[in-house]
Amino acid sequence: MTLLAWTPSLHEDNSLPKYRIMINDRGDIRAVKAGFSWPAFSLNILWAVANGLWLVAFLTVVLAGCGLLLFSSAAPSSPVLVLLGAASAGLAFLVFLGFRANDMLTSHLEGHGYINSSVVSAPNLPDALEIASTEPHDA
Repeated sequence: MTLLAWTPSLHEDNSLPKYRIMINDRGDIRAVKAGFSWPAFSLNILWAVANGLWLVAFLTVVLAGCGLLLFSSAAPSSPVLVLLGAASAGLAFLVFLGFRANDMLTSHLEGHGYINSSVVSAPNLPDALEIASTEPHDA
């Protein structure tokens, strides 16, 4: 795993999100946003499947199933407390996933032959890919 030191880009703007530009031997370029992932937080299973993170999708389904099982088995004794506990645990997992998702995606891409090429600042993913396609890469 090769990690390149961060170097300022010509397109640096501190007010814009930063994207890790990852490239493989075939020249395929992927951009991964640094920081919190709202898509992973809100669309967790769909986001994981769309990005090929099958284990994350599976664990999300298993945790949701465990939460429902816990709620249904303990509902007669104190349904409100069980529901609050399950919702709190679920929310905690989603926040964790939101913060770690882009790092998981970066590791997944590195496992499939991508390397960190550069970091660019851009208002959105398509613009980051456009900037990346015009800059020279180390791959």
